[in-house]
Amino acid sequence: MSNDVVARVTRRIGRRGASLAFVGLLSLAISASLAFAPADQRETPGYAMLASFAPLDA
Repeated sequence: MSNDVVARVTRRIGRRGASLAFVGLLSLAISASLAFAPADQRETPGYAMLASFAPLDA
């Protein structure tokens, strides 16, 4: 029964949906790594520049 459900969902989503889901999850992982960065990473010049352009509390 579980394989049938997975097959139906996979067929309905298709390649484009799977690609969009992957990009969405990748973006979520990157944003989480920026939001919960360790203190030593937050002190780097690149992180400080990024925080000045797009603060995370916005």
